[in-house]
Amino acid sequence: MKKLAKYLDLFLKVGFWVLIILSPLMIITMVGVETLMNNPAIPDTLKLETNFVYHGLSFVMNSNLDNYNYMSWLSVIELLIGNSVLLYNIVQIRGILAGVLEDNPFSKQIIKCVKKLAYGIIIGSLIFSTTQAIINYLSLNHLNILESLYQAGIEVNYTFNIFENSLIVEGLLVLLLAHVFQYGLQLQEEYDATL
Repeated sequence: MKKLAKYLDLFLKVGFWVLIILSPLMIITMVGVETLMNNPAIPDTLKLETNFVYHGLSFVMNSNLDNYNYMSWLSVIELLIGNSVLLYNIVQIRGILAGVLEDNPFSKQIIKCVKKLAYGIIIGSLIFSTTQAIINYLSLNHLNILESLYQAGIEVNYTFNIFENSLIVEGLLVLLLAHVFQYGLQLQEEYDATL
């Protein structure tokens, strides 16, 4: 068990630093491409045009400057939120592994980390789902896709289901596990007090 915990801790440590290093690089790349798109020397013929079909209606999305700037900043916001939640959860898992490596699975430190991990999963899932829905809605409105559908006589109802593709149930299960660990610690303390 300790060997697995060591390997997992090493993997998470590497993953943590990869995220720390790659997140700013991805943002710098997005800003660099945006700067390149702002360059007046690039002719409009080199800019991209995407055709897509949705329920028999054909749409053309030009990568004009306004659309690209708007979409790139929405992507940066989504990237920052997603990576922040992921980094927080990695720190909590590494705290749990530290307790496992010390042969103390029912310590207060592990229980605290498991509870924080559960809350991180639940809150992170809610934040990420909400952010994704807002970004999708803003993107559809900015690219005039909804307006085009309305003009074609198609009624569009944009619904937001916060529980769709979320990890709330998993977070609640981790929280239940934290309470089981807390109960185990309480039993251990009672047992030690009777001896």
